[in-house]
Amino acid sequence: MQRSIQYTSDREYASIEELLERKLDFLLHIEDKIAEANRAHNSAYASTLWKIQIDEERHARMLRDLLV
Repeated sequence: MQRSIQYTSDREYASIEELLERKLDFLLHIEDKIAEANRAHNSAYASTLWKIQIDEERHARMLRDLLV
């Protein structure tokens, strides 16, 4: 038995778009924090933020793919 995902309303799309927009704003915030950590020569903190950034970018791509 095959199951398919169907969107039944524009509201569902709007919520994904809103989530993606928030995710992109968060990514910009993380980039700023990484730059601050690098300027302060805090490589451990920058490394942790970089790992978070990678995960968040992956999630943003998945959300974007849902919109296509």
